[in-house]
Amino acid sequence: MFFFSFLSFFLGVIVFAIGATGSVHDSSGPLQFGLLLMLPLVAVIILKSYLSKAYKRRFEELVESNGGAKYADFVDLSGIAITNAGKIVLCNLSNLKAYALDDVRSYKWATYEPGIGDGKHLATIAQELRQQDDGTGLFLSLKDISNPTWHVRFKKKPLIDKWFEILNQIYGN
Repeated sequence: MFFFSFLSFFLGVIVFAIGATGSVHDSSGPLQFGLLLMLPLVAVIILKSYLSKAYKRRFEELVESNGGAKYADFVDLSGIAITNAGKIVLCNLSNLKAYALDDVRSYKWATYEPGIGDGKHLATIAQELRQQDDGTGLFLSLKDISNPTWHVRFKKKPLIDKWFEILNQIYGN
């Protein structure tokens, strides 16, 4: 959805620029059409910002209700926290839950970086961006029948390294 909004935004900018170069009387149609094409991206950005704030607020409330954070990070609709009460709090989009530290069976990290090359089609670029989103971050396996695998969608390697070290210190690996 974001990709198509991004595409329509740039088409809107082009139509807007073409309309702006004409005379005032001739350009009202292209200007309005260009602005109309930009609206989906603006709507997606506003929606993502609203959801991110709402999910972060719920995440922080759950962390506080479980003894407060010893370590906590929330980035891009995804978060992880270790509480002072010995719980691990996980958030991935609308999924939010606190577990005992003993409920973690295993954890790993992975990064996926798309290849660079000339002549890539938009579909290939979109697919690689999706693979990067799905394949990068922390992956935890827990003792939970309803949600046994969690993906904490951190993109930055230093943040992934920080949490991998925190988990290594907790679990003695």
